[in-house]
Amino acid sequence: MTLVDRGEARVVVVVADEPTAISLLAVDELVLHVEKATGVTLPVARESSIPDGYGSRLYLGNTKAAAAQGIDSESMEPDAFLLRTVEADLYVVGREDGLLVSKPVMYGTGSYGYSGTLFGVYEVLERYVGVRWLWPGDLGTYVPRTKAVVIDSLDEMVRMKLQRRQFGVSWIRRAVENYSSRMERIAFSEDGLRNYARDLEVYLRRHRVGGDRSHPYVDHRFHDWWSRYGKEHPEWFMMNKAGERTGPALCVSNPDLHRFIVDQAWDGSAEDRWHLNIGEVDVRVYCQCETCLEWDRPQPKGFAEYSTSNRYARFWKAVRDLAVERNPKALPKTFLYMNYTHAPTIDIDLSGIYGEFVPWFSGFNPYYPMPDREHAYLKQQWRDWSRTGITMAYRPNYLLGGYVLPHLSTWQAGDMFQFAYRHGMVGHYYDSLWGQWAVRGPMYYIHMRLSADPEADIEVLREEFFSSFGPAAKEVEAYFNYWESYSRHEAPRGGVDWHDPRRAHMAYPPEVFGPAERILDRAMSAARESASSEFSERVEFLQSGLKHTRLSLEFIGTLGHQGAIPRDDKERFRTVREAMERLVQFRRAHEHMYIADYVAAATIEMNRIDLDVLYEAFEDVRVDAASDSAEMPWGQWYFRKDEQGVGIKQEWFIADLDKTSKGIQQYDDGGVAYLIDRQYWMPVRVPARLSETPAGDYLGYGWYVTTFNMPKLWTEQSVRLRFEGVDEQAWVYVNGKMVGEHTVESENKPVEELWDRPFEIEVASESFIPNGENLLVVRIHASSGAAGIWGPVQVYVMDAEPAD
Repeated sequence: MTLVDRGEARVVVVVADEPTAISLLAVDELVLHVEKATGVTLPVARESSIPDGYGSRLYLGNTKAAAAQGIDSESMEPDAFLLRTVEADLYVVGREDGLLVSKPVMYGTGSYGYSGTLFGVYEVLERYVGVRWLWPGDLGTYVPRTKAVVIDSLDEMVRMKLQRRQFGVSWIRRAVENYSSRMERIAFSEDGLRNYARDLEVYLRRHRVGGDRSHPYVDHRFHDWWSRYGKEHPEWFMMNKAGERTGPALCVSNPDLHRFIVDQAWDGSAEDRWHLNIGEVDVRVYCQCETCLEWDRPQPKGFAEYSTSNRYARFWKAVRDLAVERNPKALPKTFLYMNYTHAPTIDIDLSGIYGEFVPWFSGFNPYYPMPDREHAYLKQQWRDWSRTGITMAYRPNYLLGGYVLPHLSTWQAGDMFQFAYRHGMVGHYYDSLWGQWAVRGPMYYIHMRLSADPEADIEVLREEFFSSFGPAAKEVEAYFNYWESYSRHEAPRGGVDWHDPRRAHMAYPPEVFGPAERILDRAMSAARESASSEFSERVEFLQSGLKHTRLSLEFIGTLGHQGAIPRDDKERFRTVREAMERLVQFRRAHEHMYIADYVAAATIEMNRIDLDVLYEAFEDVRVDAASDSAEMPWGQWYFRKDEQGVGIKQEWFIADLDKTSKGIQQYDDGGVAYLIDRQYWMPVRVPARLSETPAGDYLGYGWYVTTFNMPKLWTEQSVRLRFEGVDEQAWVYVNGKMVGEHTVESENKPVEELWDRPFEIEVASESFIPNGENLLVVRIHASSGAAGIWGPVQVYVMDAEPAD
């Protein structure tokens, strides 16, 4: 059938006399995009008043005509739709309800209704009009110009291949509901935020984000159980290495706990949906009791960390077996996460259990792009989990990564998505879509398209994106190929920490931008050859995104190490503030383009940099500053692995006492000589991750040591040692005595919240040797990640007078 031909509409669009909100939205989307393609506005009519003069009718939604053809949308699967031509008419009908269009940012957050008819329209627009939704907003909508729109003869039921298709955007929803003035001054204006939230919602909807509302949703369970049940039933909770029962994790080998979970803690009793949420708490600690440790055997060969997957697989199976006795439709649901991401090494049947695969804090690289061997290892774990019979969804976090950087992966990340789909993936939830659209656009586009059709060819999807730049397509492809290659081969492994911008300018130094800018210059020249301005406007979009990245990194580069504000240097303070003001002005001037998710960028910046200080006058900052920072002349740092955990027993906190060895450093305290032996202690750089030092990748306990001189005047003041970053836990010793710690116990926080939190330790003046050499020892422990003292170590002297 023909919709439009040579400037005239050949069809009338028909909806029910009382159409649903979804049907009306489907009409609007069809009419809008066909008009953009042809310049023709399709006529729309209610079913009882169809005008004469049109040879064809396009029926949208649940009309009487559709019912007369035997089309029953209520019997369709969620979000499925039928495309059927009958003589000269076309029917686009799907299961639908009216839950959408009334609330913003719903598609990304899980509150979605059935949208079959609307999704049918999007299928028609993509397939027969060639529409491409590249990024949010009008400029990101590519509609090829044409004189005719013709649709094949059809009789096709289209079903969503994934039950759940979700990208987290909850921070945008929260910002719309409660936008702080602190955030607004460096991100979107309030109007700009609402426009972005609206257009992001439209973008996600057009890519068929949503899913079956009966699909399982997993969250972290048992967070408050220690406070609720710990006193009465300590045996339900983890045993630490000291043999004490404590929270928050469970002793999952306890059969009484299994029975209690099934009897008391299930989510609902409906016959058709009895979901039992048993996703463990969001921590890496685990029970050390004899039974749980026995359940862990055998450990996976060649895996650098400790895996608890066997115990959790046994735990889930035990709960499932009890639950199905009460209700055969019971569905235990959990994460495959942290200590239990590695596939089990035992033969076990996990059918009837739902698990979300989360390679995060697990010993696997969670970011794309990654080395080929790690990519293959990750796929192997997915495959081995799927062989247990567990129903699996994919819940990666790598779309959080990269700050505002052009750090992207299309081939590798797309390959993993399709591998998971071929091996049983029933749905996905990406946490979260921090949309840096102008510098990572192809990566987002491919994920959106694969979400709707996981069998699509990645090369074809890339071509769809690049061809939307018209005559500049080849240069735009070269531009993103440049960044994808740099991301994979030159940038730090796994990318820059997703929530820490303070190292970004080192990973992407100024010299790497020149080649990219020259490619975009050529792209702009090619785009201007077209009579249409849309192609040059899209290239300008990319140029603006790269300019935003450069301004962000220039601002970061003006700060002190690890984002410190220069409180004691007026000229540097002015330089930093001017750089920030240039960045903010650029953001505000370009907020209508959606080159970047400013809320995501500003959240990262505000979490790691004290931006409030930059809004004060320099003199006020000096007066309000709590302390003066002293640049401590640390000696050489050394590191020693403690793989057996014997350092405390052997008193490594006073270094080696072997007086027969040739010490590389020595100090004298009360006539006792302390030697740091080069046989055991290797020189390392601080700040740096251990993987960046001769120590290499290492997890477990380790010890740092260095010496320093403390001026006598400083020892008469209150002194604080400040550590900007230790991964993960730290115990600090001065001259052989522990002066403080930053641990799970001291902070009362899970270990994954410690590694990037600065901390200070106040040290009594009598702990130091005035005008002499002092020994600083730091014992660390890391259970995953890169480990080490990766932030600077400083001394703060309260109310100190300038030293002579």
